[in-house]
Amino acid sequence: MEETPLHLSTTMQMFACQGDHHVEGYTDGAKALQRLGECPFDVVVTGLNVAGVDGIQIIQSLPTSAFAPALVITSAAPRPILVGARKVAESRGIAVMATLPKPLTQQGVHAALGAYGESVKRVRPARPGNTPDFHRDALIAAMENGEMQAWFQPKYALVDDLGHAAEALVRWEHPEFGLLLPGAFLPAIEREGLEDRLLQTMLAQTLAAQQDWKARGHDIAVSVNLTTRLLDDPDLPDRLHAQVTAAKGDPRRICFELTEDSMETQESNYYAGACRLRMHGFGLAQDDFSSGFSSFYRLVATPFTELKLDRSMVKDAIMIDAFRAALSSVVQLGRKMGLTVVAEGVETEAQRRLLQELGCHRAQGFLISPAIQQDAIPRFFRAS
Repeated sequence: MEETPLHLSTTMQMFACQGDHHVEGYTDGAKALQRLGECPFDVVVTGLNVAGVDGIQIIQSLPTSAFAPALVITSAAPRPILVGARKVAESRGIAVMATLPKPLTQQGVHAALGAYGESVKRVRPARPGNTPDFHRDALIAAMENGEMQAWFQPKYALVDDLGHAAEALVRWEHPEFGLLLPGAFLPAIEREGLEDRLLQTMLAQTLAAQQDWKARGHDIAVSVNLTTRLLDDPDLPDRLHAQVTAAKGDPRRICFELTEDSMETQESNYYAGACRLRMHGFGLAQDDFSSGFSSFYRLVATPFTELKLDRSMVKDAIMIDAFRAALSSVVQLGRKMGLTVVAEGVETEAQRRLLQELGCHRAQGFLISPAIQQDAIPRFFRAS
């Protein structure tokens, strides 16, 4: 979708010549959206000043969730506007392969399609209609029979010898639909009120993995996601501590990443739960700092041990000087507060080099390693 027939023709030729692709083009945004409703496309390329319906409105009208097409945004608008347009997409669950300034270059188009090619090599959810709306009994059974598993994404030390660490991420090895990413089933878990049960499942598998790794000579700290809603339960810190000690685990080797996709019922419950988890010896991480409900005040007022930088901040810092300055300030703030600073979503060498220059402690992302199964973790750290 482009502003003029000339721009459209040029863009279509540049994408078509990159391989065996079926390419359709429109200069009328309304007609393009109608076509998108008729046929599921893999990639949508849109300018911002499209006639009829502008590019921002097109992005807001694309299918959401895991079934959205990948997106490439093109425009001659200032770079901050391109970044803002990408935020519109990402906040709706749409994967953005590239934001390309105009005039387009063959190199930029090649990079965008390359990013899409890499994304489809990873585990991708099925198309709509191929997976059911999972119900409570099926979700509980999957947690109990081992179909829902903790996979582990390494957190690689950049500047300091901090020892080995990883983050536990849930995967579902479904007998009919194959390996499912969280986006395919976490909404159902939230709907059915099973977040506490999933937390216990992930923690149990993490503790078992740590024991296995230790027997092989690897002492690996692991982060486990904990949605802040669960802190409304005043007994949660005691239950988690009891679970760890019963399994002969070490609370100091477990860090709970507080995910802030929703606010807890009472703010006092958040601070009480966070303090009691730390009093039990657990680490605490501020997850996705710079997005969602995270704030500088909450960062300073909560007894965190780790600060995790949101992937969008890392990506934006490569493109825009203002974001680079902000990233540098946040890294230095974390270090001055005595926190371990971890960058998420690191996908390029340029990002890794920048983070290393700024003094970030750890990096995780597809450049380092995707989430891998328990048995592969010792091999990864031996190789690295």
